[in-house]
Amino acid sequence: MLELVQGAVSCGNFLTLFEGLSGTALAFIIAAIAVIVAAAILNNGFCTAIASPGLMVVAGGLTLVAIATLAAARAEASSYFQCMGAPPACVGALNNLLSAIAALLTVLAIQATACFVAAGFAWIPWVGAVPMYVILGSLILDLALVPTTIVFAVILVNCVQQEPISLRSAPLLAAGSVILIALATAGARFAMDKERERRRAGR
Repeated sequence: MLELVQGAVSCGNFLTLFEGLSGTALAFIIAAIAVIVAAAILNNGFCTAIASPGLMVVAGGLTLVAIATLAAARAEASSYFQCMGAPPACVGALNNLLSAIAALLTVLAIQATACFVAAGFAWIPWVGAVPMYVILGSLILDLALVPTTIVFAVILVNCVQQEPISLRSAPLLAAGSVILIALATAGARFAMDKERERRRAGR
């Protein structure tokens, strides 16, 4: 018991750090959304569409920074679990958290790639805005996924600290995350597929 208390003291900053990293990632996603909105607006004019590709590159870069931040949060979760003695009863809670973050990272990577692909034809007025709106919708869905990872982190901390907690909501949260991730992934892939079809038709 003494070792558990000492571990809790030395590893007690995990949740604060995790929330900080997740909040930072959320801010970068919001910034990427704002940049894509600006790119879509500029794409609606012949004289302004030329500025859209640069903004889409910036949006892709912001998404990559969000990915790096969430990857750091995922590493912190694994380190915290080991720091607290890796209790076997909490392996499931850790796996839920790591899986949620991994899925979010995958979706964001697809969307970052879609931003860079869209930048290649974002200079075409009106036509270039179509995938922007799809990417935009996918990133907005991601905004709901980031807080979900924080919920899983709280569940992990409560489990490791052996505090009474009802985990009945965990399966529901996991199912909701899977649905949102699937929608976001489908949206990003739809944008990329449409661009491939457009390029083939133009040949």
